[in-house]
Order: sequence, then C-alpha cells, then structure tokens
Amino acid sequence: MQAPRVTPPAPRTIQQIVFPNAEEAQAARARIEAGESFDAVAAARNIAAAELTLGSFTRTQVFDPAVRDAAFALPEGTVSAPVASAFGPVLLRVTAITFTLA
Repeated sequence: MQAPRVTPPAPRTIQQIVFPNAEEAQAARARIEAGESFDAVAAARNIAAAELTLGSFTRTQVFDPAVRDAAFALPEGTVSAPVASAFGPVLLRVTAITFTLA
C-alpha cells in the first residue's frame, strides 16, 4: 500500500492594494463588501491594473508571513480583510490558483 502523498498548496497569483493606514484599508474593504470591485478601489487610488499583480507564488516564495498566510487562506477570486504587511496595510486578491496533476 502506498503512503498518502502530501502536496504543498498550489501556487497563487496574488494582487494587492497598499494603503497608508488601517482605517483606509478597512473603508476600502467595506466598499468592496458593498459591491464595488477590487479594480475600482485600485483605480480610485490611482493604481493601474498592471501594477496590482505581485505575481504567481508558491507558499514558500512569499516572504511576508502575514501576506503569505492571508493569500493562501483565500479562495480564488476573493478579497482579504485588511492585512498588516511589511509595507503597510493591504487588501489582497487571489486571481488564480494553479493546480498541477502529480
């Protein structure tokens, strides 16, 4: 009998919006919960769509523990609550989870 295979979490494509303080991040999250899109919140902060994406990462490639934990807890297409990252408060969105067949 083969032992069960343990696989690491699938890589994620992560986007983020950085805020100057937790209050602005929470207000933006409230707007998203009320129906405004993540992209619209970014545009209101003058963040171009191309600047939103951090990239695609495995769990070990994300150096900031708070961002790593939040991003790898999110289902695809969802937005996080404000996260206290090394660069200040952020909202994260996972736009893709890349599953591979072993």
